[in-house]
Amino acid sequence: MSPATPAREFEHNNSFGALRLIFSCAVIISHSAEMLDGNRTREIMHRLGSQSTLGGLAVDGFFLISGYLVAASYLKNPRLGDYFVNRVLRIYPAFIVASLICFLLIGPLAGGDLWRLGSADWLKAGARLILLREPKLQGSFDALPVASLDGSMWTIAYEFRCYLLVAILGLIGVLFKRWWIFGLTVFAYGAAAYCEYRGSALDRTVPHLLHSAIGLPSIFFPLTAFFMTGTCFRIFPEWRKARPSILVLSALICAFAVLRFPMGDLFFGIFGGYVIFFIAVAADTKILKAINNRYDYSYGIYLYAWPIASILMLWAQQLNWVLMPWQLSVLTVGLSAAAGAMSWYFLERPALRLKHGRLLANISGQPVKA
Repeated sequence: MSPATPAREFEHNNSFGALRLIFSCAVIISHSAEMLDGNRTREIMHRLGSQSTLGGLAVDGFFLISGYLVAASYLKNPRLGDYFVNRVLRIYPAFIVASLICFLLIGPLAGGDLWRLGSADWLKAGARLILLREPKLQGSFDALPVASLDGSMWTIAYEFRCYLLVAILGLIGVLFKRWWIFGLTVFAYGAAAYCEYRGSALDRTVPHLLHSAIGLPSIFFPLTAFFMTGTCFRIFPEWRKARPSILVLSALICAFAVLRFPMGDLFFGIFGGYVIFFIAVAADTKILKAINNRYDYSYGIYLYAWPIASILMLWAQQLNWVLMPWQLSVLTVGLSAAAGAMSWYFLERPALRLKHGRLLANISGQPVKA
Protein backbone atom coordinates (compact mmCIF):
# COMPACT_ATOMS: atom_id res chain seq x y z
CA MET A 1 0.00 0.00 0.00
CA SER A 2 1.45 1.55 -0.55
CA PRO A 3 1.74 4.05 2.25
CA ALA A 4 -0.80 6.57 1.13
CA THR A 5 -3.46 5.54 3.63
CA PRO A 6 -3.59 7.53 6.89
CA ALA A 7 -1.29 5.84 9.37
CA ARG A 8 -3.85 6.20 12.11
CA GLU A 9 -7.00 8.07 12.84
CA PHE A 10 -5.96 10.75 15.28
CA GLU A 11 -8.13 9.56 18.13
CA HIS A 12 -6.87 5.99 17.94
CA ASN A 13 -4.16 4.64 20.20
CA ASN A 14 -2.08 2.24 18.10
CA SER A 15 1.32 1.65 16.52
CA PHE A 16 0.38 1.83 12.84
CA GLY A 17 2.44 4.99 12.35
CA ALA A 18 5.60 3.40 13.69
CA LEU A 19 5.11 0.27 11.58
CA ARG A 20 4.58 2.31 8.44
CA LEU A 21 7.75 4.25 9.14
CA ILE A 22 9.63 0.97 9.58
CA PHE A 23 8.19 -0.35 6.30
CA SER A 24 9.25 2.82 4.47
CA CYS A 25 12.82 2.40 5.69
CA ALA A 26 12.73 -1.31 4.81
CA VAL A 27 11.85 -0.41 1.20
CA ILE A 28 14.87 1.91 1.07
CA ILE A 29 17.21 -0.74 2.47
CA SER A 30 15.92 -3.33 0.01
CA HIS A 31 16.12 -1.01 -3.00
CA SER A 32 19.62 0.26 -2.29
CA ALA A 33 21.45 -2.91 -3.32
CA GLU A 34 19.31 -3.45 -6.42
CA MET A 35 19.66 0.16 -7.54
CA LEU A 36 23.43 -0.05 -7.24
CA ASP A 37 23.84 -3.44 -8.92
CA GLY A 38 20.90 -3.66 -11.31
CA ASN A 39 20.05 -7.02 -9.73
CA ARG A 40 19.08 -8.45 -6.34
CA THR A 41 22.27 -10.34 -5.55
CA ARG A 42 23.07 -8.24 -2.49
CA GLU A 43 19.45 -7.72 -1.38
CA ILE A 44 19.18 -8.78 2.25
CA MET A 45 16.39 -11.36 1.89
CA HIS A 46 17.98 -12.90 -1.19
CA ARG A 47 21.20 -13.35 0.75
CA LEU A 48 19.17 -15.32 3.28
CA GLY A 49 17.88 -17.58 0.51
CA SER A 50 14.39 -16.11 0.19
CA GLN A 51 12.58 -15.54 -3.08
CA SER A 52 10.87 -12.53 -1.50
CA THR A 53 12.54 -9.17 -0.94
CA LEU A 54 12.50 -7.01 2.16
CA GLY A 55 10.93 -4.21 0.13
CA GLY A 56 8.26 -6.53 -1.24
CA LEU A 57 7.33 -7.68 2.25
CA ALA A 58 7.21 -4.07 3.41
CA VAL A 59 4.77 -3.24 0.60
CA ASP A 60 2.70 -6.24 1.67
CA GLY A 61 2.67 -4.77 5.16
CA PHE A 62 1.47 -1.43 3.82
CA PHE A 63 -1.46 -3.12 2.09
CA LEU A 64 -2.34 -5.11 5.18
CA ILE A 65 -2.52 -1.93 7.25
CA SER A 66 -4.40 -0.08 4.51
CA GLY A 67 -7.05 -2.80 4.36
CA TYR A 68 -7.60 -2.48 8.10
CA LEU A 69 -7.74 1.32 8.22
CA VAL A 70 -9.67 1.97 5.02
CA ALA A 71 -12.33 -0.58 5.94
CA ALA A 72 -12.58 1.02 9.39
CA SER A 73 -12.99 4.42 7.75
CA TYR A 74 -15.79 3.26 5.45
CA LEU A 75 -17.62 1.37 8.20
CA LYS A 76 -17.46 4.46 10.38
CA ASN A 77 -18.82 6.77 7.68
CA PRO A 78 -20.33 4.83 4.73
CA ARG A 79 -21.25 7.93 2.74
CA LEU A 80 -19.72 7.28 -0.67
CA GLY A 81 -19.02 10.93 -1.46
CA ASP A 82 -17.18 11.46 1.82
CA TYR A 83 -15.26 8.25 1.33
CA PHE A 84 -13.91 9.25 -2.09
CA VAL A 85 -13.12 12.81 -1.03
CA ASN A 86 -11.18 11.48 1.95
CA ARG A 87 -9.22 9.00 -0.13
CA VAL A 88 -8.42 11.57 -2.81
CA LEU A 89 -7.31 14.16 -0.25
CA ARG A 90 -5.01 11.63 1.36
CA ILE A 91 -3.36 10.19 -1.72
CA TYR A 92 -3.39 12.77 -4.53
CA PRO A 93 -1.81 16.02 -3.20
CA ALA A 94 1.52 14.49 -2.17
CA PHE A 95 1.57 12.18 -5.19
CA ILE A 96 0.96 15.01 -7.66
CA VAL A 97 3.65 17.25 -6.17
CA ALA A 98 6.20 14.42 -5.99
CA SER A 99 5.44 13.41 -9.59
CA LEU A 100 5.79 16.99 -10.85
CA ILE A 101 9.08 17.45 -9.00
CA CYS A 102 10.39 14.24 -10.55
CA PHE A 103 9.14 15.07 -14.05
CA LEU A 104 9.87 18.80 -14.26
CA LEU A 105 12.93 19.20 -12.02
CA ILE A 106 14.76 15.96 -11.29
CA GLY A 107 14.22 14.44 -14.74
CA PRO A 108 15.97 17.18 -16.72
CA LEU A 109 18.81 17.34 -14.17
CA ALA A 110 19.24 13.56 -14.57
CA GLY A 111 19.52 13.65 -18.36
CA GLY A 112 15.83 13.64 -19.28
CA ASP A 113 14.83 15.31 -22.54
CA LEU A 114 11.94 17.49 -21.36
CA TRP A 115 12.16 20.14 -24.05
CA ARG A 116 11.54 17.82 -26.98
CA LEU A 117 8.21 16.58 -25.70
CA GLY A 118 5.28 17.12 -28.03
CA SER A 119 1.66 17.84 -27.16
CA ALA A 120 0.83 14.11 -27.19
CA ASP A 121 3.66 13.44 -24.73
CA TRP A 122 2.37 16.09 -22.35
CA LEU A 123 -1.12 14.61 -22.55
CA LYS A 124 0.29 11.18 -21.73
CA ALA A 125 2.19 12.64 -18.78
CA GLY A 126 -1.02 14.27 -17.53
CA ALA A 127 -2.92 11.00 -17.88
CA ARG A 128 -0.25 9.15 -15.91
CA LEU A 129 -0.60 11.75 -13.17
CA ILE A 130 -4.38 11.34 -12.96
CA LEU A 131 -4.14 7.55 -13.05
CA LEU A 132 -1.54 7.53 -10.24
CA ARG A 133 1.17 6.01 -12.42
CA GLU A 134 4.84 6.78 -11.91
CA PRO A 135 6.27 9.62 -14.04
CA LYS A 136 8.42 8.75 -17.04
CA LEU A 137 10.84 10.96 -18.95
CA GLN A 138 13.10 9.45 -21.59
CA GLY A 139 16.78 9.74 -20.77
CA SER A 140 16.37 10.22 -17.02
CA PHE A 141 19.01 8.35 -15.00
CA ASP A 142 20.16 6.40 -18.07
CA ALA A 143 23.64 6.29 -16.53
CA LEU A 144 22.35 4.16 -13.64
CA PRO A 145 21.75 0.39 -13.60
CA VAL A 146 18.02 1.02 -13.01
CA ALA A 147 16.82 4.02 -15.01
CA SER A 148 13.60 5.24 -13.40
CA LEU A 149 12.37 8.59 -12.12
CA ASP A 150 10.59 6.94 -9.21
CA GLY A 151 10.56 3.16 -9.15
CA SER A 152 8.45 3.01 -5.97
CA MET A 153 5.35 4.83 -7.19
CA TRP A 154 3.93 1.84 -9.06
CA THR A 155 2.17 0.61 -5.90
CA ILE A 156 0.01 3.72 -5.53
CA ALA A 157 -2.33 2.87 -8.42
CA TYR A 158 -2.83 -0.64 -7.02
CA GLU A 159 -3.72 0.79 -3.64
CA PHE A 160 -6.31 3.10 -5.18
CA ARG A 161 -7.83 0.09 -6.94
CA CYS A 162 -8.26 -1.44 -3.50
CA TYR A 163 -9.99 1.77 -2.38
CA LEU A 164 -12.40 1.35 -5.29
CA LEU A 165 -12.97 -2.27 -4.29
CA VAL A 166 -13.96 -1.21 -0.76
CA ALA A 167 -16.38 1.33 -2.20
CA ILE A 168 -17.98 -1.32 -4.44
CA LEU A 169 -18.26 -3.83 -1.60
CA GLY A 170 -19.74 -1.17 0.66
CA LEU A 171 -22.18 0.04 -1.99
CA ILE A 172 -23.62 -3.45 -2.55
CA GLY A 173 -23.67 -4.16 1.19
CA VAL A 174 -21.08 -6.94 1.21
CA LEU A 175 -18.63 -5.03 3.39
CA PHE A 176 -21.08 -5.34 6.27
CA LYS A 177 -21.31 -9.14 5.90
CA ARG A 178 -18.29 -10.65 7.59
CA TRP A 179 -18.34 -14.11 6.08
CA TRP A 180 -18.76 -12.73 2.59
CA ILE A 181 -15.57 -10.72 3.11
CA PHE A 182 -13.82 -13.80 4.45
CA GLY A 183 -14.88 -15.79 1.38
CA LEU A 184 -13.69 -13.06 -0.98
CA THR A 185 -10.36 -12.97 0.84
CA VAL A 186 -9.94 -16.74 0.43
CA PHE A 187 -10.76 -16.35 -3.27
CA ALA A 188 -8.18 -13.56 -3.57
CA TYR A 189 -5.50 -15.82 -2.06
CA GLY A 190 -6.43 -18.61 -4.46
CA ALA A 191 -6.20 -16.23 -7.42
CA ALA A 192 -2.91 -14.86 -6.06
CA ALA A 193 -1.42 -18.35 -5.77
CA TYR A 194 -2.48 -19.17 -9.32
CA CYS A 195 -1.05 -15.90 -10.64
CA GLU A 196 2.25 -16.40 -8.84
CA TYR A 197 2.43 -19.95 -10.20
CA ARG A 198 1.84 -18.76 -13.76
CA GLY A 199 4.00 -15.67 -13.33
CA SER A 200 4.71 -13.27 -16.18
CA ALA A 201 3.31 -15.74 -18.73
CA LEU A 202 -0.17 -14.99 -17.42
CA ASP A 203 0.43 -11.23 -17.44
CA ARG A 204 1.25 -11.33 -21.15
CA THR A 205 -2.10 -12.94 -22.00
CA VAL A 206 -4.31 -10.43 -20.16
CA PRO A 207 -6.62 -8.46 -22.48
CA HIS A 208 -5.79 -4.76 -22.72
CA LEU A 209 -9.11 -3.68 -21.20
CA LEU A 210 -8.64 -5.93 -18.16
CA HIS A 211 -5.05 -4.77 -17.79
CA SER A 212 -6.23 -1.15 -17.76
CA ALA A 213 -8.73 -1.98 -15.02
CA ILE A 214 -6.65 -4.09 -12.63
CA GLY A 215 -3.06 -3.81 -13.83
CA LEU A 216 -0.92 -6.95 -13.89
CA PRO A 217 -2.77 -9.94 -12.35
CA SER A 218 0.46 -11.23 -10.76
CA ILE A 219 0.58 -7.98 -8.78
CA PHE A 220 -3.09 -7.11 -8.39
CA PHE A 221 -4.33 -10.33 -6.79
CA PRO A 222 -1.57 -10.75 -4.17
CA LEU A 223 -1.81 -7.10 -3.09
CA THR A 224 -5.61 -7.30 -3.04
CA ALA A 225 -5.37 -10.46 -0.92
CA PHE A 226 -3.20 -8.62 1.61
CA PHE A 227 -5.55 -5.63 1.60
CA MET A 228 -8.54 -7.93 2.16
CA THR A 229 -6.66 -9.67 4.97
CA GLY A 230 -6.36 -6.33 6.73
CA THR A 231 -10.11 -5.84 6.24
CA CYS A 232 -10.76 -9.25 7.81
CA PHE A 233 -8.67 -8.32 10.85
CA ARG A 234 -10.84 -5.21 11.20
CA ILE A 235 -14.23 -6.93 10.95
CA PHE A 236 -13.27 -10.05 12.95
CA PRO A 237 -12.10 -8.60 16.30
CA GLU A 238 -12.15 -12.06 17.89
CA TRP A 239 -8.48 -12.54 16.92
CA ARG A 240 -7.47 -10.19 19.76
CA LYS A 241 -8.46 -12.83 22.29
CA ALA A 242 -5.78 -15.26 21.06
CA ARG A 243 -2.98 -16.23 23.41
CA PRO A 244 0.58 -14.88 23.09
CA SER A 245 1.65 -18.37 22.05
CA ILE A 246 -0.31 -17.83 18.81
CA LEU A 247 1.78 -14.73 18.17
CA VAL A 248 5.02 -16.69 18.57
CA LEU A 249 3.77 -19.54 16.39
CA SER A 250 2.61 -17.11 13.70
CA ALA A 251 5.99 -15.36 13.69
CA LEU A 252 7.85 -18.68 13.34
CA ILE A 253 5.59 -19.94 10.54
CA CYS A 254 5.91 -16.60 8.75
CA ALA A 255 9.72 -16.55 8.98
CA PHE A 256 10.09 -20.16 7.85
CA ALA A 257 7.69 -19.75 4.93
CA VAL A 258 9.25 -16.50 3.70
CA LEU A 259 12.74 -17.96 3.81
CA ARG A 260 11.97 -21.39 2.39
CA PHE A 261 8.73 -21.43 0.35
CA PRO A 262 8.38 -20.12 -3.23
CA MET A 263 5.12 -18.36 -2.30
CA GLY A 264 6.27 -17.25 1.13
CA ASP A 265 4.81 -13.78 0.68
CA LEU A 266 1.31 -15.27 0.76
CA PHE A 267 2.09 -16.85 4.13
CA PHE A 268 3.36 -13.43 5.21
CA GLY A 269 -0.05 -11.98 4.43
CA ILE A 270 -1.76 -14.34 6.89
CA PHE A 271 0.74 -15.08 9.65
CA GLY A 272 2.77 -11.91 9.27
CA GLY A 273 -0.51 -10.02 9.25
CA TYR A 274 -1.33 -11.45 12.67
CA VAL A 275 2.04 -10.29 14.02
CA ILE A 276 1.59 -6.81 12.51
CA PHE A 277 -1.89 -6.28 13.92
CA PHE A 278 -0.98 -7.73 17.29
CA ILE A 279 1.87 -5.23 17.58
CA ALA A 280 -0.21 -2.35 16.25
CA VAL A 281 -3.47 -2.87 18.12
CA ALA A 282 -3.28 -5.50 20.84
CA ALA A 283 0.19 -4.99 22.34
CA ASP A 284 0.79 -2.27 24.92
CA THR A 285 3.84 -0.77 23.23
CA LYS A 286 3.96 2.82 24.45
CA ILE A 287 7.22 3.60 22.66
CA LEU A 288 5.93 2.45 19.28
CA LYS A 289 2.63 4.27 19.81
CA ALA A 290 4.56 7.52 20.25
CA ILE A 291 6.56 7.19 17.02
CA ASN A 292 5.13 8.79 13.87
CA ASN A 293 1.81 9.20 15.66
CA ARG A 294 1.07 12.93 15.76
CA TYR A 295 2.70 13.24 12.34
CA ASP A 296 3.18 10.81 9.45
CA TYR A 297 6.33 11.10 7.37
CA SER A 298 6.07 7.61 5.88
CA TYR A 299 4.17 8.52 2.69
CA GLY A 300 6.59 11.31 1.81
CA ILE A 301 9.56 9.09 2.58
CA TYR A 302 8.16 6.45 0.28
CA LEU A 303 7.55 8.92 -2.55
CA TYR A 304 10.91 10.67 -2.45
CA ALA A 305 13.34 7.92 -1.44
CA TRP A 306 13.89 6.54 -4.95
CA PRO A 307 14.72 9.85 -6.71
CA ILE A 308 16.89 10.91 -3.78
CA ALA A 309 18.84 7.64 -3.94
CA SER A 310 19.21 7.99 -7.71
CA ILE A 311 20.59 11.53 -7.37
CA LEU A 312 23.07 10.34 -4.73
CA MET A 313 24.22 7.60 -7.09
CA LEU A 314 24.77 10.11 -9.92
CA TRP A 315 26.81 12.34 -7.65
CA ALA A 316 28.83 9.34 -6.48
CA GLN A 317 29.61 8.49 -10.12
CA GLN A 318 30.81 12.03 -10.78
CA LEU A 319 33.03 11.96 -7.68
CA ASN A 320 34.32 8.43 -8.41
CA TRP A 321 32.94 7.36 -5.04
CA VAL A 322 32.06 3.68 -4.75
CA LEU A 323 28.86 3.56 -2.71
CA MET A 324 28.06 0.56 -0.57
CA PRO A 325 24.40 -0.42 -0.10
CA TRP A 326 24.45 0.49 3.59
CA GLN A 327 25.88 3.93 2.82
CA LEU A 328 23.20 4.60 0.22
CA SER A 329 20.54 3.38 2.64
CA VAL A 330 21.67 5.65 5.49
CA LEU A 331 21.96 8.73 3.29
CA THR A 332 18.63 8.07 1.60
CA VAL A 333 16.78 7.50 4.87
CA GLY A 334 18.08 10.78 6.30
CA LEU A 335 17.34 12.91 3.24
CA SER A 336 13.99 11.31 2.46
CA ALA A 337 12.92 11.77 6.09
CA ALA A 338 13.47 15.51 5.61
CA ALA A 339 11.49 15.38 2.35
CA GLY A 340 8.76 13.36 4.08
CA ALA A 341 8.52 15.93 6.87
CA MET A 342 8.10 18.75 4.35
CA SER A 343 5.49 16.74 2.47
CA TRP A 344 3.60 16.14 5.70
CA TYR A 345 3.59 19.69 7.05
CA PHE A 346 3.03 21.54 3.77
CA LEU A 347 0.76 19.12 1.86
CA GLU A 348 -0.58 16.10 3.70
CA ARG A 349 -1.55 17.67 7.02
CA PRO A 350 -3.42 20.59 5.36
CA ALA A 351 -5.24 18.06 3.16
CA LEU A 352 -6.17 16.01 6.23
CA ARG A 353 -7.54 19.14 7.87
CA LEU A 354 -9.80 19.63 4.86
CA LYS A 355 -10.85 16.00 5.18
CA HIS A 356 -11.69 16.21 8.89
CA GLY A 357 -13.36 19.59 8.40
CA ARG A 358 -15.66 18.03 5.78
CA LEU A 359 -16.49 15.15 8.12
CA LEU A 360 -17.32 17.50 11.00
CA ALA A 361 -19.47 19.63 8.69
CA ASN A 362 -21.51 16.55 7.74
CA ILE A 363 -22.00 15.62 11.38
CA SER A 364 -22.95 19.08 12.64
CA GLY A 365 -24.70 20.36 9.55
CA GLN A 366 -22.61 23.54 9.75
CA PRO A 367 -19.56 24.42 7.64
CA VAL A 368 -16.27 24.00 9.44
CA LYS A 369 -13.16 25.93 8.50
CA ALA A 370 -10.12 23.78 7.76
